[in-house]
Amino acid sequence: MENSKDPKDMNVLQLYEHQRALENSQPLLTPESQEIVLAELEAIANTRSDKIDQLYYALTSHKDALLRIKEEEGMIKESKTHHQSAQKALERGLRHIGRMLPAGQNKITGRNYQFVLSKRSTSAVRIDSQIENWTEEERNKFCIQKDTETITKTVIRSLTGEVLSQEETPNIKTEIIPNEDAIRNANQAQQRLPEGVYVYQTIAIKPKRIHGELEMGSSKYPRDFLPENSGAYKS
Repeated sequence: MENSKDPKDMNVLQLYEHQRALENSQPLLTPESQEIVLAELEAIANTRSDKIDQLYYALTSHKDALLRIKEEEGMIKESKTHHQSAQKALERGLRHIGRMLPAGQNKITGRNYQFVLSKRSTSAVRIDSQIENWTEEERNKFCIQKDTETITKTVIRSLTGEVLSQEETPNIKTEIIPNEDAIRNANQAQQRLPEGVYVYQTIAIKPKRIHGELEMGSSKYPRDFLPENSGAYKS
């Protein structure tokens, strides 16, 4: 028994194993040795209780960390949404300025940076109405059916690899969606579009570095170059 390991150096699993070994050896020991074993079992029980509490603290610590991470993810998502909204507002402001430029000009030029505005080859389609509210004629003319087929293949094999059975289960998802090409063509031909359907020219914005030393005094807010309540941010 003198070579017994210190319980403080054991983990919880080792303490349980050591306890079981000591309890199994008790009937074979002399009364004096049994007294020593009882004292060691008590020490094991006390140490094990402390280490189990430490397991609780560790588990709780990780749970708390996960909760903080989840909360942080929510804040990051909120921040991302904020920056996306601000970016769109700035781009709308630049497009608004672009419409005010003299004919033939497409550059908004600062001291170190320049924004080049160019028409995209494809017009954008915006739909603010429900397809279900279109007339049957409008749906036939401006909608298409999209079928997405997913096939699930199930194979049952023996442990030696022999195929015992197999089957394929198809699943088809059908959607009625706007036919944007048909809408663009109709708009170009000046034909009537369903209510709530709009086609408009989109402008690409490409920032460009001009020359000179880099200045960090760039505007942080849309109101630095357009009034905050300008209609440019509402369109």
